[in-house]
Amino acid sequence: MTLPKATGADIEFGNSIIGQGANMLGITSWTACNYLLSEAPGWRNPFSYGISPLPGRSNNYYKYGSHNAYAHGQSNACDDDDSNGNPSYAAKVFRDYDRSWSIYCLYGDMGHTEGCLPITISCFDHVAALHGLYNTVAVMRQRAKTKLPAGQDLFVTINNTDGDVRTSYGAHLNVLIQRQLFDDILFRKPHYLGFAASVLAAVTPIFGQGHVLCVPGKKPRYVLSQRAHHLGVLVSPSTTTAFRRPLINSRDESHAHKDMARLHLINFDASLQQYTTLFRVWFMQSFLAAMEDGYCDSSLMLDDPILALKVWSSGFSPKTGRIQPVCLRVNGKSITLVEHLESLTEGIDKAYTAGSFSEEEVPGYQLVFPKWVRLLKALGEGDVQTCAAQLDWALKFMIVDREMLRTGHDLDAPEIKLLDQLYGHVDKGVGLYWGFESAGAVDRCVSQEQIGYMQSAGPDNTRAYMRKAILEKFGDSIVSVDWGEIRIRVPNASGLLTTEKRILLDNPLRFTKHEMEPLLQSSATIGDFCAAFDARRLRGELNSKTLTDRSADNDIHPRFEISGDVKATGTTVSFVPENKIDSDS
Repeated sequence: MTLPKATGADIEFGNSIIGQGANMLGITSWTACNYLLSEAPGWRNPFSYGISPLPGRSNNYYKYGSHNAYAHGQSNACDDDDSNGNPSYAAKVFRDYDRSWSIYCLYGDMGHTEGCLPITISCFDHVAALHGLYNTVAVMRQRAKTKLPAGQDLFVTINNTDGDVRTSYGAHLNVLIQRQLFDDILFRKPHYLGFAASVLAAVTPIFGQGHVLCVPGKKPRYVLSQRAHHLGVLVSPSTTTAFRRPLINSRDESHAHKDMARLHLINFDASLQQYTTLFRVWFMQSFLAAMEDGYCDSSLMLDDPILALKVWSSGFSPKTGRIQPVCLRVNGKSITLVEHLESLTEGIDKAYTAGSFSEEEVPGYQLVFPKWVRLLKALGEGDVQTCAAQLDWALKFMIVDREMLRTGHDLDAPEIKLLDQLYGHVDKGVGLYWGFESAGAVDRCVSQEQIGYMQSAGPDNTRAYMRKAILEKFGDSIVSVDWGEIRIRVPNASGLLTTEKRILLDNPLRFTKHEMEPLLQSSATIGDFCAAFDARRLRGELNSKTLTDRSADNDIHPRFEISGDVKATGTTVSFVPENKIDSDS
């Protein structure tokens, strides 16, 4: 059995305060995060470490933040684990603080504003939700700026490093898989671990944002992936230990039924190009769906996936436009990055054709596949111009390269480093990427209308609907919110006393609009809703073990019609890719 490959993501933003007097305390990332979170929309958890969302209200906040920042000598300090990967005292205190919940979950993590996407099944939905998050954070920044002292500004960027070789913050992709596959990769089948690591070593550079890497004592170079050069081990539960982050993260937090697992992928860069995100999600969904049915090609296992990752990320040649064909041993043979990806794609498509998975598990597979094949062809031919319309690293390279030709600057010039940071600025009037998007110079797979819908309404066909809907209707009764449960206060008959009740949301694929909207509409009080919810549970209608019984939700699955228009019916949008779809299909 193959599960629908529902995905989520948690994105850490680089945030700091710049301008007059901004660096006097050396803790601008913490201060900036606090300002941003004060503008976060939605229901706020009152028990998230008791830290005030208002800037400057907690001396301890600055005390611990100052400790972390000064210890590392950088404004975006986040490597606060000890040598064994255990969080320091300050890290324990200030991870995941001041959570707010709406469509997105927003909170502070190690001095970074972090946003989590709602669970989606379609890769198109994921793209729309991600850009909706970017829009939300951009609005937060604009509002927070008005509260800053004169002469200061909030610098908020979508990337994974502030330029310091010791500093990296995450852009994690999470994929729903069967518990058995998780155990096979991490504990049972070493060849599964080797194969999965080899796949991640190949896709990480392709989906990178690009970066001007300047290491003291070494020649500066342009690399494809920011995150690749902060990964140092094959497998580990750690996410923050400098140069000890793993290619495969073993963190086991499913937030779901015991038969399900969440593969926490920490190797990717934050992406702005819509197609970069689309391909990344689609590829990992397809690969893991095939792997659940036994796909594992030993001929594509790399001898040293960590080495391969860094060599390929550093192997782009500006002269040829190609990723240099470096020999990396695969069963005694040499292989290039594009050859590796082409072989993987062929194996995945064979699994799809053989029925290992279907459009139910990976919606939009047939639509995205030919586009991915054309991109691989362009990569193999060194066609950077074509790649720049869909891949972040290629577009950023063209920006950097043209500026170097115009000015004569070297890669390590401050002006070039600034371009690297400005590429992903969240403000559409400042960020370089947004200018290319507005000019129509990059390809888009979702429209502004689709982004707006996901940002305001969220997905209808996962448990994300239930969380948003109950917060909107019964927010005053909510005690706490988490991914897998909601705790509420239910008054007794007299209304004088309340009982705390736990609503278990243990299946990401259930608790959809189709299932829950009738209960919410017919419930005048939170007590009515709980009674109706419990009754459905007792009748087995919300049985968490019914993992593939989603026929009732078929009417709200995204439709991939060949059109350039947004299809809206009531509160449901059929996600329709725009730009070049007609010619590609």
